[in-house]
This record gives sequence, C-alpha cells and structure tokens, in this order.
Amino acid sequence: MKRTVWIAAAVVLVLAGAGYFWWSSLHEDDAKELVLYGNVDLRQVELAFNNSERIAAVLVQEGDRIRKGQILARLDTARLEPRLAQVEAQAAAQRQVVQRLRNGSRPEEIAQARANIESARAEVVNARLQHERLQSAAQISAGRAVRQQDVDNAKAALQVAEAKLTVNQRALELSVAGPRREEVAEAEARLRAGEAEAALLRQQLADSQLIAPVDAVVRTRVMEPGEMASPQKSVFSLAITDPKWVRVYVAEPDLGKIRPGMMAAVAVDSFPNRRFEGWVGFISPVAEFTPKSVHTEELRTTLVYEVRVFVKDPEDNLRLGMPATAYLPLDRADKENGRQGDKKNPDMKVVRESTGNWQRSEGMKVMENWIQTGDKIDAVVANNDEMAIGAIMALEAAGKLNDVVVAGIDGTPDALEYVKSGKLKVSAFQDPMGQGKKSIEMAIQAAKGEKLADKYVWVPFELITQENVDTYIEKWKSAGAN
Repeated sequence: MKRTVWIAAAVVLVLAGAGYFWWSSLHEDDAKELVLYGNVDLRQVELAFNNSERIAAVLVQEGDRIRKGQILARLDTARLEPRLAQVEAQAAAQRQVVQRLRNGSRPEEIAQARANIESARAEVVNARLQHERLQSAAQISAGRAVRQQDVDNAKAALQVAEAKLTVNQRALELSVAGPRREEVAEAEARLRAGEAEAALLRQQLADSQLIAPVDAVVRTRVMEPGEMASPQKSVFSLAITDPKWVRVYVAEPDLGKIRPGMMAAVAVDSFPNRRFEGWVGFISPVAEFTPKSVHTEELRTTLVYEVRVFVKDPEDNLRLGMPATAYLPLDRADKENGRQGDKKNPDMKVVRESTGNWQRSEGMKVMENWIQTGDKIDAVVANNDEMAIGAIMALEAAGKLNDVVVAGIDGTPDALEYVKSGKLKVSAFQDPMGQGKKSIEMAIQAAKGEKLADKYVWVPFELITQENVDTYIEKWKSAGAN
C-alpha cells in the first residue's frame, strides 16, 4: 500500500512540475506581442467543363463537402459515344492495313505470280509457233495460200503474249519485294491520325464528368441540368478550406519585427475563448494604401504592408471574410531569430524553436515553414520521435535531408526503422524502470522534507544510433511477444 502511495506521489510531482513549466512557457510569451487586424481569406476555384454540351446531371449542392476526384456533374454523351465508336473502328481497320503492309506478300501470292509467268510463257510459245507457220506458208505460196492480214494478226498476237509475260515477271518481282517504305509510312501516319482522333474523343468523353480537383466546399451551384455548358461558364464555385490565412496589414515601423515562419495566434469574435495556431507565411514586398508618389518623413511611417498569417483550422470553423485578430509574440520572434547555445556549446546557434504538438503532421508543417524562411539549418532536435519523423518527411520532400541532421527522443518502432535507414541520426530510449526509480526517490525525499540536491534531476536515457539500433528493435519485438 505504501509503495502505491509513493508511486502516486511521484506521478503527481512529475505532472505538477511539467504543468508548471508548461504554464510558465506560455505566459513568458504574453509579455510582448504585435496585434494586427484583418479578415480570413482562402483560395477559390471557379470550376467549368472543358466541353461544350448540355448538362445531364448535377450531383452536389451548395455547402456540400467534396473530396478530390469526386464526380460533381455530367454532360450528355449521346452524340459523343457513337462518334468515338466510329473513329475507333476506323483506326482498327487502318491498323490491319499497316499490319498487312508490314507483313508483305504471302507465299501463296508469290506462287500465283510465278504460275502466271508460266502461263504467259506458254502463250508466247504458242503465239510464236502460229506466227512462224503462217509466215512460212505465205512465203512458200507467194502469198496465195495465206493472206497477209492473217500473218500480221499472228505477229501482233505474239507481241501481246510477250508483253503479258513481261508484265507477269514484273508482278512477281513486286510480290517478292513487298510494299514500298513510303506506302508503309503513309499507312502508319493514317493510323496515328486515327488513334489521335480516338484519344481526343476519349478525353472529351472523360471530360464529360466534372471532377473535383481538390478537397473543398461548394460555395455556389451556378448551372442546372438542361443548360448548355462551355469552358467559359462556371458550373460551381468552390472554397478550398486548407490552407486558410488571415490577411492583415502591418505598419512600416513594425515591419522589421516580423519574418516568414514566425509563430502566431489568431482570434475571432465567434470563438472569444479560443485562439487558433498560425504562422506568418507571406510578407508583401510592396507597400499599399500609399497616399502620394512623393512622401514626407511623416507620411512614410503610415505605409502598410500585406501579411498573410496562415492558420490551422482542422474543424473548419473559420469562414471567408470573417474579421480576425492576429497576435504575434515578439519575444518569441526574438528567440526564433536566433540565440547562442549554452556554455558547453558557445558556437552553436539556435536558429528557431517551435511546438509541433507531439504529432508527426505538425512537425512536418513546422519544418516546411522553416524551410520556406531560407534560414541555414544544420540540425533539428525534436522532443519526440513523431515530430522528428515529420521533420524528416518535410526535408526529404524538399531535397534537403542529406544536409540536415535530425534527432529525436523515445526510440519508438517507427523511429528505430528511420535510424536503421540513416534518415534519423539518433534517438533516445527512455528507460521506464530508471524513470520510475528516480521519481520514487524524489517523492521520498520530498515527503521527508529533504531538499533536492539539484533543480533538475535527469533520468537515465540510452542513445540509439545506427550501430546499436538492432538491439532496441529486438527489445520491441520481445516486448510485443510478451
């Protein structure tokens, strides 16, 4: 029973200490902040069909949430489908023509050409004999037994037979040689033209379905079934709910206090007790609302610059045009803009610090923001492996992973695989037995009224590297088996 009490006391002390440091870290940032006012903004898409045809069906309503790839509307395809079938049939016929030309003459066709030559040669022999007989008879009878016309007809028949023989010989040569290259090329070009026309019609048939390009919300349903659609007429107006930002304006004297990637909080009147997390994503290089082209020193201080404070709104509570207030902690900005390391590492510079809420997705977003700032970052240290893995994913997508060392804490199964691959350089195994022992020792000292030797009591951690990661993988496997 006493042991249970001591363990409970240790847990209370640990949670109380963690709560104190969390509360103090939050209230440190409240000391100084820049307050800016603006409106919620987001991207919009005017979605239209690529084809000009009558609308057959509209499948969504205003306010519907749609997913990328979802079918929103359809066109009438009663005329397009038969046209596609016709063109595909023509292309199939031309494909056979090309195949026939490539194959050349069949053996039977060559054999037939040779047989035609033999037939023509026989006719030549017969015509020559007939001509010789008539010519001989005419010579012997001095033209009395045979008319000269008969001799001339026999001679002409011989010449015709010889010409037929030549024609059949050339026909055999053509059959053996096959079609000309130009004929094959022409047939192939006609086939490509037919296939291209079929591909165009297939694309038009696919375009008869209006597909959602992104996840969004339908703001306006502009057209209805029966109306004639065209690429110039929008069917829907879509609102993209991620990302969202607050468009605010900062005066020139405050411009130097902010920078891209700087953390922020956003508040709106509809949720008075809530602040949405955000960050500075864009600062306009051009001043707006300039009163004159030539400014006095006094007027120059009234120039304002557009700033976009991107905001996290997973529940989609913020609406387009909603008035909003952005809070930018300036002391945190100073901290993010760089500070030197501790006494042991005086040359180390802490470029940026931010919370990733212990989540992989949040760690990825934070790293993406840091990459956009253009700061030179040599190493990233995360307070747990999930945020470290998120940072690795962002660095890998940007092609910068080989230039940055990433470290995490926890030694989770996913992290161990990243360590094994070399993407996560180190992690730390939190020994639960060691942590429990230290917590109990501290609780006992506190219960006895003894003063702790140090302000911070470090629990034992074990460094995990690529050299010893297999040992910890086996530990997880053993724990899972038990």
